[in-house]
Amino acid sequence: NKDLMKLLLSALIVAIVVAISHALPGRHVISRKSAGLPDNYKHLKRANPKAELQFSLQLHQQNLDKLEEIFWDVSDPKSPNFHKFLSKKQIEDLVAPPDAHVSEIKKWLIAAGIDKQLITYRKGSAAIEIRCHVAVAERLLLTQFHRFVYAPTKMEIIRHMGTASIPVEFVKYIDFISGISEFFHNAHLKVEASGFPMQNSTTKVSRASQSNQATFKANKKVSGPVVIPSVLRTHYGIPDNKVAGSTIQAVAAFGEYYSTGALALFDSTFGVTPNTISKTVGPISCLPTCQVMESDLDTQYMTSMGQSVNTWFWNTKSGSWILQWLQDVQAATSTPNIFSASYGWAEDQQCAISSTKCTSLGYTSEQYVSRSDSEFQKLGAQGITFLVSSGDDGAPGYYDNAGTVAIDGVNNYCIAGGCAHTSSQCASLDISTGSTHCYYPLQGACTILSGNSFQTAFGAFYNANTGCNFAVEVDSRKQNHFYSSCACADLKSVTNSGYTIKGFVFESSMPAAMTPNYPAGSPYVTSVSATQLTGSSPYGEIAASIETGAIITTGGGFSAYETRPSYQDTAVSAYLTNHAALLPPSYTFSSANRAYPDISFAGHAFQIYASTANEAACPCEKEQVDGTSASSPSLAGMFALINNDLLAAGKPSLGFLNPTLYQMYAADSSAFNDITSGNNKCNRAYCAIWGFECATGWDPVTGLGSPVYSKMHDYILAQ
Repeated sequence: NKDLMKLLLSALIVAIVVAISHALPGRHVISRKSAGLPDNYKHLKRANPKAELQFSLQLHQQNLDKLEEIFWDVSDPKSPNFHKFLSKKQIEDLVAPPDAHVSEIKKWLIAAGIDKQLITYRKGSAAIEIRCHVAVAERLLLTQFHRFVYAPTKMEIIRHMGTASIPVEFVKYIDFISGISEFFHNAHLKVEASGFPMQNSTTKVSRASQSNQATFKANKKVSGPVVIPSVLRTHYGIPDNKVAGSTIQAVAAFGEYYSTGALALFDSTFGVTPNTISKTVGPISCLPTCQVMESDLDTQYMTSMGQSVNTWFWNTKSGSWILQWLQDVQAATSTPNIFSASYGWAEDQQCAISSTKCTSLGYTSEQYVSRSDSEFQKLGAQGITFLVSSGDDGAPGYYDNAGTVAIDGVNNYCIAGGCAHTSSQCASLDISTGSTHCYYPLQGACTILSGNSFQTAFGAFYNANTGCNFAVEVDSRKQNHFYSSCACADLKSVTNSGYTIKGFVFESSMPAAMTPNYPAGSPYVTSVSATQLTGSSPYGEIAASIETGAIITTGGGFSAYETRPSYQDTAVSAYLTNHAALLPPSYTFSSANRAYPDISFAGHAFQIYASTANEAACPCEKEQVDGTSASSPSLAGMFALINNDLLAAGKPSLGFLNPTLYQMYAADSSAFNDITSGNNKCNRAYCAIWGFECATGWDPVTGLGSPVYSKMHDYILAQ
């Protein structure tokens, strides 16, 4: 087999390069990438030596303690320096490394053959961006670069294999290198497939296409309105007669685009003041090869809530992530006042989305989060507002979860309906071979769930537990569920053909049962959760969950990395103290850390228009979608209206919102609709035993509640 021989030869060459780099004196290994690949990625071949490569040296920054002090000072309404924002140059001068360090690194790069015209120093981000041919990068870093393809989108990237190293004298100057080892991809839509012997369907998870397919259990589903812009304006009291001001609002995207035809049709259908996107930053339209629905949702509801506000579309190239986006914003000569980002991923997987060995990249997720947080601080200190979706998979997580979720088969089995049973005594299996674990059905796409050895092992497990009536059932959304009439702890464990299969029982030593999300869990952004409007006007409001008929479950919880900021101490402490009986076990979350979300907004049954062929022009069709990715841009549009009035009154922009929101709540809680019904124990497919519940006051499901526009507007304008 020629392909196999090529791959083996490539691996041998990488091994030789690794051995040489270890043997060379004066070098420091800054990145180590093994042959293992994340799901849905395929190795193609060695990269063309003349192919262009772009990557960044993330340099050590100065005065980060002073930066954070300034950030809090200008963001606190009680501070005499409230809204006395810094300029871009002031930020650059504060954090940039010494010029001598930068000069030394540039000399090294030029000596290695990199054209000085292709070396860009981003002073405010303390990063050196490099463009060069693959052959030059291989000599520079003593590594090899290969081409890989991400199957769902056919996107190709070039990444190194083996080790990459730098001269030891630069270790104290360079924190890590970004753009050579990560396998980033869009963090809100993935393809899921199963090779489990009882069910082998392949299905794409899409909020839009699945919206009308579920037949929920009758006692769970909650009725409510189909949401269009006028429904939101009426419910929250958002005006629709505002005139254009000087605020700029922006949708953040990652390698996606929107349909101009769908936006125009949406505006004309729902009586929205026509609003074209005035500027696109980053890659221009990637249609029809990229996704369109996420950006259609974002643009249509940001512009319909923030009517007449100047709107930008800020697109960061595919294969990049939060840090690259923020550094692009920092480097820009002009920036929006308000951003909304409808993306997120597990906090502990930030260094390489969908890769299981983050440390192989030469830096950890915690380092990546810390570096990104510094960028949020820089931009917040300049007066830029960031709203971020809190996630669509509740507290447990889904695609980004380690798999160790205690599924609640007894009370919430097959919540979307369509299964033969309504309860399972054991709804999850622990399947392992060697050091690899797979937790089924949450990780139904595990590669180990295939082949004759697995089939044999599962047959032995089935025969050892014949009285338990095993079945794999498929719900109305094409999700697999495992049925057993025996409890997980009572199932006989079987080891056969190299596999061990047993009923899943959570142990405190396992990876997290819940999955904090980033950037939603950053203390330096405003995290927005989703609610469902219920009944008829005037509507009620509950947390969005698959348990009550939504097709997502709003995210929330406690960060694993970030300490709790003082602005939320009182509110979060009250929840932990007053509602202790509602909390999951203490070992499942970090109660002393940053808690999110901060605020909520409707995010269920939104009507949008989308191109039927992923094109800029119509034909378009009406879709019904759910998500915190509906909530965040809608709320950002609302705050853009308030920002317009601030600027018109001669005041500075909103800046970082959270200290203002929490102080507003303490002064007048009626500025928020308190959401006291619902929980985030489910993800988009399964319900878990543990999660968080709504309660009076702030909670880790809906934050402080949803906005009452008039009271928020008046409070903010009075500061």
